[in-house]
Amino acid sequence: MVRIEWTERSLEDLNEIHNYIARDSTSYANLFVNKLYEAI
Repeated sequence: MVRIEWTERSLEDLNEIHNYIARDSTSYANLFVNKLYEAI
């Protein structure tokens, strides 16, 4: 199994994406981030 290592920058980017989506919907922002983690 491949091990994924999240860099600090990638986590910051993901947080910024989450915050952007959360402006319209916190639940969709959470859903997006969770689906992204599952896909990876």
